[in-house]
Amino acid sequence: MLRIAVCDDNNVSCVSIEKIVKSAFERLMINVRTVTHLNGITLMNDHCREPFDIIFLDIDMPEMTGFDVAETLRRNFSKCIIIFITSHSELVYESLDFQPFHFIRKSCSIPLSESIPKVIEKLADHMQINERIILEDDISGRCAVHYDEIIFIKGDRHYVEYHILGKEEPVRMRETMKECEEKFSRNNFVKIHKSYILNLKYLRTINLSDSDITLKTGGRRLPVGRSFKKSIDEKYTLYLRSMS
Repeated sequence: MLRIAVCDDNNVSCVSIEKIVKSAFERLMINVRTVTHLNGITLMNDHCREPFDIIFLDIDMPEMTGFDVAETLRRNFSKCIIIFITSHSELVYESLDFQPFHFIRKSCSIPLSESIPKVIEKLADHMQINERIILEDDISGRCAVHYDEIIFIKGDRHYVEYHILGKEEPVRMRETMKECEEKFSRNNFVKIHKSYILNLKYLRTINLSDSDITLKTGGRRLPVGRSFKKSIDEKYTLYLRSMS
C-alpha cells in the first residue's frame, strides 16, 4: 500500500486535493493511505516517523515552504516522489532542482479534478515500468522481473508459481497466497480464486457463467471462484476505464 501525503496551508484546498488524489488511485485499483498536512513542519515530522512514497506539495507556505521540504528530502536522499501543486507557475523551472515527478498549476484553465488524475495515471505507468521483483528457484535461478511481465500467480500449498511472459516454465517459490496478495495489492492484480491472482493486463474475457476467464496469452483458461465473481467484474470494468 502506498503512503501518500497532501500538504497545503489552505485547508479547503488540502482536503479537496486529497479527495481527488484518493479517487484517482482508487480508479486505477491502487491501494493508498492518504494523510493531509497544513504545513511543511508537521509533514516532515510525520515523514521521519514513517516515510511517504508520494507527496503532493504546495510551494508557497509559511515557515517551511514546499521548496524547503523538497530540499530536505533530497538532501537526506529520500526517494519520495514529489508532485508540486501551486498557483505560482513562474516557479516551474526553479522546482526542477528538486527532481519532482510533475508540476501542477492551480490557476489554470484545466481544473485540478482533471489535471491531477492525468498526472497520477502517468505516475502509475512510471511505477509499473520501473518496478521489479526478484524471483528465484532451482530451475530459473535468480531473476529480476517487471511486475507488468507477471501474467498470473498460482498457489500450491506452501508454494506459489509465478507465470511470466516469455518464460515456458513458471518460477516456483516458497511463499503463501496471503503474502502475494499483500505484495500485489497495487498495480493491476486481482484475486480470482483462492489459488489464483491475475494481472488484468492479460485478461481477454470473463466467462462468469462458466466460472472461468480466458487469457490473451495462448488462450489459456483459469478458474474463477464463486465469491470472487463480483469483485473481478467490478475491478476489470475500472481497469478498462483507466485504459481508455
